[in-house]
Amino acid sequence: MSHGYGKPHDKNEMIKVIRHAFDLGVTLFDTAECYGPYTNEELVGEALEPIRDKVKIATKFGITIDKDNNQILDSRPEKIRQSIEGSLKRLRTDHVDLYYIVPIPGTTKISRLEKNMKSAEVVLSKEELKDLNAELEKIKLVGERYPAKLQARVGN
Repeated sequence: MSHGYGKPHDKNEMIKVIRHAFDLGVTLFDTAECYGPYTNEELVGEALEPIRDKVKIATKFGITIDKDNNQILDSRPEKIRQSIEGSLKRLRTDHVDLYYIVPIPGTTKISRLEKNMKSAEVVLSKEELKDLNAELEKIKLVGERYPAKLQARVGN
């Protein structure tokens, strides 16, 4: 609506679309700080503010936009706090229902994952991880998740 698919559309029209989606039964809305950058979270926040108690909001972190509008992968612990604080303001809420790192294809660095998990103070038991993995197995992926340019950034 404001990122990724060409020129951003009229904000008021996009707010109407989001609210119409809710009227049709959509209750999970997903965005990211890097969409825009920042403008998509602002749009989602404004659109959902009157119905915040009836919807779930997911947003992502892990990509920083530099002054030249280049995407830079950044999921350092100090960046996570900065990112969530900004997201909460833009989304006009005191919480997000799902906050997750932008997936990096080909990442196999367990130590990096462990560092990020610790920085968010998330503790999962082996059983919980097993349950999460079982749920992930049920998801059918169709098509390519990343364009070739993004895939090349991570060497896969």
